[in-house]
Amino acid sequence: FCSFSVSFFFLFFLFLLLVFFSLFKRKEAIIICLFLFSFFLGIYRWQSIFSFWQRQISPLQGNITLRAVIRKEPLRKENYQKIVIPPVEIYLERYPSYHYGDVVEVKGKAESLSSWHWEGSSFIAAKMSYPQVKLIRPGSFSFPRLAFTLRDKIENSLKRVVPQPENGLLLSLMLGRKNELPPFLKNDVRKV
Repeated sequence: FCSFSVSFFFLFFLFLLLVFFSLFKRKEAIIICLFLFSFFLGIYRWQSIFSFWQRQISPLQGNITLRAVIRKEPLRKENYQKIVIPPVEIYLERYPSYHYGDVVEVKGKAESLSSWHWEGSSFIAAKMSYPQVKLIRPGSFSFPRLAFTLRDKIENSLKRVVPQPENGLLLSLMLGRKNELPPFLKNDVRKV
């Protein structure tokens, strides 16, 4: 990360310098000032986002309670499911299943991750393993929830009709369900 800090006044000074040179129509000076202004504005923005996330993450250690809407479809494996409520990823028992849009209250011990990472568009800095989860209310109608419900119904129908490992391949091709492929088939697909 940056070892120096860009202040708002420095950016304001560069902006005034840009305006000053634009009055005299010095093309080279305008381009240089515009480049410097954009560069330092980027650093300033990064510093403000980084400090925001540090303030958000610092209380995420020890026993915590989160009450939030599930904004990403949970990842379901054979014996667990993973829910992402930024900036925490939560590992739960496979059942009861939680869905996109559900409002949940999660109580448990959060562990800060040694390195933060991105999960899709969500920033992850802590994890909770098998906390207490209480469904406050199921999700209301939304088009993403409708799409996920339709996908789940199609998936369950295919699982009843088509045997394994063919249904794993079919689900991964039709619905993008990578976790449905058996390990031996996943390795064969990666080789090709």
